[in-house]
Amino acid sequence: MASSAFAADLTYEPAPVAAPQAFSWTGFYAGVHGGYGWGDVDYSFHDDGHYNDNAGDVLGHSIDGGVFGGQIGYNYQINNVVLGIAASLSWSDIGKSGFVSPYDEDDIWETKVDWFGTVTPRIGYAFDRAQIFAKGGLAFGRVSNYVHDDSDFVEAKNTRTGWTVGAGAEYAVTDHVLLGIEYNYVDLGSYNINQDNTNFGGGNAGGFTNHDVDTKFSTVTATIGYKF
Repeated sequence: MASSAFAADLTYEPAPVAAPQAFSWTGFYAGVHGGYGWGDVDYSFHDDGHYNDNAGDVLGHSIDGGVFGGQIGYNYQINNVVLGIAASLSWSDIGKSGFVSPYDEDDIWETKVDWFGTVTPRIGYAFDRAQIFAKGGLAFGRVSNYVHDDSDFVEAKNTRTGWTVGAGAEYAVTDHVLLGIEYNYVDLGSYNINQDNTNFGGGNAGGFTNHDVDTKFSTVTATIGYKF
């Protein structure tokens, strides 16, 4: 009986194995992004003049180029729903310089988005370490406009505000490293260029600057971030 009791005392019972803990998206994060942007610029004229035929004329051209910048934000997860706020600031090479049909081939039009930023609420749905999200909110940026030929030029640079919407997906490679991809549509609105807010020189360029410039573009960027 003593031997049996001693053997029973030596019976091995493995310790219970803890279930793996689900990943949480709650917390602050920061990172960088880079990618490509493309869009359209429209010029709407209020008067007839040197750079257009008649009042009401509208011309336009496409723009494209690279983007690179940084982003910060905060997420709060409730079950599978991830609520957040995000802000980004990007250097941009999105623009175009060249002749715009059907106007005089001597007239060169250029619009360039020098930089832009966004501040957006986000809502996402998490699948453990992966999530998809949508966002929308404020956009702002500086746009440079030039019109020139052999003797005249018009130059205007201004910071504009508008709106943005976007969507994307992220994956937590580790508890801290986040990889993602985003699409964003940015509309920086319409801005009137006239003699009062424009630098001009040579010939009669200053008399032909009463037109609106509307700048819209999309971006696709890859992101890498660090979750604190």
